[in-house]
Amino acid sequence: MKLGFTISENVFGYGLVIPHYGTIVVGSGNRVGNYAVLHTSTCVTAGRKTIGDGFYLSTGAKVLGDIDLGNYTTIGANAVVNQSEGENCLLVGIPAKKKRDEAPWMKDLYRERYEACEELRRKLFENM
Repeated sequence: MKLGFTISENVFGYGLVIPHYGTIVVGSGNRVGNYAVLHTSTCVTAGRKTIGDGFYLSTGAKVLGDIDLGNYTTIGANAVVNQSEGENCLLVGIPAKKKRDEAPWMKDLYRERYEACEELRRKLFENM
């Protein structure tokens, strides 16, 4: 609460990144995959949303309704998403529309970090 986050339990997989403190609201009933990135002034309303791995939510963006978004979906700044979309896409506008297909945002350095985290995770669980 001190940082401005209101995030329901058991919504996100592992690897959640929140680069800055500020208002972030994520309601209950949703399921977001691994390695999501949430910027400030964002909202994912309560409901039944299924969002894949590598979700990127830019500043001011909102996700509304019971929808499905595929892996590596990027939502542009201040966009309002209210319909389902496939994976590897950039959504922008109000209401958000698919701007283009896009390679996963986790490129180069981020991809290296992602792979290092996955390797560490595999090693940890092999020894259990």
